[in-house]
Amino acid sequence: MLYRVANSINWARLVGQIVYHVSGYLDMVKRGALTAGQPLNVCIPSGNFGNFMAAYYAKVLVWCYNVYFK
Repeated sequence: MLYRVANSINWARLVGQIVYHVSGYLDMVKRGALTAGQPLNVCIPSGNFGNFMAAYYAKVLVWCYNVYFK
């Protein structure tokens, strides 16, 4: 799947949300809740496309991030 456009969201906000997702994953690894490379499942509520888009890009960056849209 190739995502390129988010409706009415600016890139500065999207980058902040990407950092939020990646940072959360790395914090869980640091605390020992996950091992590095262990997949993390994330469920995004419907109607929150900007957060879904950020989680998708976090998945691209971290590789072991599973994103579900409910």
